[in-house]
Amino acid sequence: MKKITVIASTGIVLALFTQVFYSYCANHPEWTYRWYYEGWFPQIRKLLSLLVGWIPMSVLYLLIIGALGWLITTGRIIWRNVRVWYLRLLHLLIQTAGVAGFIVFFFYWFWGFNYATPSVRQRLHLETQGMLDSAITAEFRWISDTLYHYATAPPVELARASGFTEAPGWINSINREVRQTLEALNWPCPAEVPVRKIWPNGTLLRIATAGFYLPLTGEANFDAGMYPLQWPYVVAHELFHAYGITDEGDCNFLALLTCWGSREPVFKYSALMAYWRQVAPEYRHFHRDEFTAMIDSIPAPVRQDLEQIHAYQDRYPDLFPRFRHAVYNSYLKAHGVREGMASYNEVITLLAAWKREHGSPVILPVTTPEMPH
Repeated sequence: MKKITVIASTGIVLALFTQVFYSYCANHPEWTYRWYYEGWFPQIRKLLSLLVGWIPMSVLYLLIIGALGWLITTGRIIWRNVRVWYLRLLHLLIQTAGVAGFIVFFFYWFWGFNYATPSVRQRLHLETQGMLDSAITAEFRWISDTLYHYATAPPVELARASGFTEAPGWINSINREVRQTLEALNWPCPAEVPVRKIWPNGTLLRIATAGFYLPLTGEANFDAGMYPLQWPYVVAHELFHAYGITDEGDCNFLALLTCWGSREPVFKYSALMAYWRQVAPEYRHFHRDEFTAMIDSIPAPVRQDLEQIHAYQDRYPDLFPRFRHAVYNSYLKAHGVREGMASYNEVITLLAAWKREHGSPVILPVTTPEMPH
């Protein structure tokens, strides 16, 4: 009993210490960038890839089993040795808080301190600003023209005929492309990140999520219940999280640049479709009638892909959308993401800022009839 209480108390103390230290780091982002993002975190990234990279399934399930096993085992010991009901309850609460404390501790030291470092827009000196109707209209026309052009490229047509089913080695390819982007920016990208499919399909989609990065295991996870065309862009987004990028809009932005610069036709088309689906609602907000009329003129291949995306989503209706939105919105804001859930759509203003500084991103032409390999 005493040993169990000591372990639980250690978890609580470590969590409290970590929270205090995080508050200090949040007030010293440049210092945190140097000691954590460039120093400590790359070593953790290497260690996690070494420890779990060989395991053919998500370690999330093992963590859940381990945590539940510990709580059940210690709960039975407490139940047998403590006779007074309120003392039983107190000890059970301490054990639960202890497990939560260890999770909080490892979350921050394995990844969470990245929230206290400068954002991508700060590192790249991108000045984002609100976009007027005319800018949104121009952006929508640009992405529509580009998407329609690539939708009929022979390699994309070939992939569409097979339902964009995954090709051997595509995860290694997207891993490599993400690391190339980080190397070009001179940011750390140690070791290859394990990528896992969450089972069963639809588990994440039912909470309006396509993927997530699990700091405690160092794995990027995604829901294979999505239409396979969406997989490359979503996985690229999660891989940037795995390399220490915290803001959702920043990860979207970097995933776009990576996939658009890829020579893999499906990667490119996946990101074009994702960005079109982000810009389209903004354009529709200003031009509802024009958007409704335009829908009828969408090329058949693009319309087919959009219908497939929606059909796959409809298989897994969202559960508790308001609750999920409120919880994650609060989580993001508590970690310095002022826009909360709205940060996902910050990719539009980030890309606009990038264009002002560097011109439109290069979207390489399709030069190979092959699927990603």
